[in-house]
Amino acid sequence: SLAEFQKAARFHVQVMNKALEGLDSSKIRMHVCWGNYPGPHHHDVALADIADIIMSASPKFISIEACNPGHAHEHEVWKNVKVPADKVLMPGVLDTTTSHIEHPRLVAQRLQAYAQAVGGMDRIMACTDCGFSTAAGALNLTRD
Repeated sequence: SLAEFQKAARFHVQVMNKALEGLDSSKIRMHVCWGNYPGPHHHDVALADIADIIMSASPKFISIEACNPGHAHEHEVWKNVKVPADKVLMPGVLDTTTSHIEHPRLVAQRLQAYAQAVGGMDRIMACTDCGFSTAAGALNLTRD
């Protein structure tokens, strides 16, 4: 259930925060992942349901999936969830699971959507989306 998932996520964040005590959070990054299995991801928990838990984690930099079809719309979540002043979101704006190269304008649009949602470009840092293992061994890549 969602409540059980949230309870487990809170526990995992508490354990991680305890393990990171005494370390400089500005030197720590955390990646939030929905898994990189090659399936439809139609049972992924919504970011809105765990955003507050994510923000309770101690790392300053939070990497989140942001360009795959199941989560590309979730920049909207951050309009309603306050990102603490000491956090920087790292939206995955480059898809590593396809041989297609995103147009620079598309990458800029993705970044702008996040910047507008969280209050400025200084609150975000571009990152790759998750999923390297999904494409491992892929045969659809060109030599160039």
